[in-house]
Amino acid sequence: MRINWNGKRRWIALLLVILSIILMLKLPPVIPVIQLPGEVWPGLTILGLPITNSLFGSFIVWVLIAILGFYVVRAKPKSGDEAPRGGFYNFFEMLYEGLYGFLQGIAGGPYMRVIFSFFMTIFLIVLLSNWLELIPGVDSIGFLEPHVKPNAQTGQLD
Repeated sequence: MRINWNGKRRWIALLLVILSIILMLKLPPVIPVIQLPGEVWPGLTILGLPITNSLFGSFIVWVLIAILGFYVVRAKPKSGDEAPRGGFYNFFEMLYEGLYGFLQGIAGGPYMRVIFSFFMTIFLIVLLSNWLELIPGVDSIGFLEPHVKPNAQTGQLD
């Protein structure tokens, strides 16, 4: 079906665009502000810096990446004649080759190894950080803190 923009439809569309621009300039936008700082673990500091639940979760992710690296290096076939082990190593090799081929098509060239190293590292950090949130108790259980503090002068709650 062909739309004829001659006549009234053209003017109605122009009027709607102008009204939209006027409304956009007159009404303030609705901008949600969601800002949640990391919860500080009471009594835990390293070099005077507080340990938060986000920092601890990042530490767990880096430990998991190191364990993954050691496992993959150990499970890697020693020669071309040896068949790779099954299971998780095959899954990781499939993921690695798929992402390498994807990035090769986008940014292939002399710097492919450096680009892929950064890409794979960021991919694994984001993936493991998000999967870590699925474990009950990790970054989901906070500390009970009072929302009001007693006044130092009167001793009553503010």
